[in-house]
Amino acid sequence: MNIHIVMGKTGEYDDRRQWSVIAYFDEAKTKEYVSKANRRAKEIFDKQGNIFAIPSGQNEFDPNMKMSYTGTNYFYYTVPIADKI
Repeated sequence: MNIHIVMGKTGEYDDRRQWSVIAYFDEAKTKEYVSKANRRAKEIFDKQGNIFAIPSGQNEFDPNMKMSYTGTNYFYYTVPIADKI
């Protein structure tokens, strides 16, 4: 069995930040969540004049969203769930 972990990413080089957002067992739900989070982050990025002053909770798909001049991107990766240690 696998789990699909949604990650957020912003910045580049030394100021690059990456964080986990949510995880799903269902890959289709994961893809849908990533799409919605990316769409919302782009809306915020396009409307926001000062990208470093985005209020917490602005993105309902990621209340802890961080953003830099590169915007914010979401992706996911899949890892197996271990059944024993």
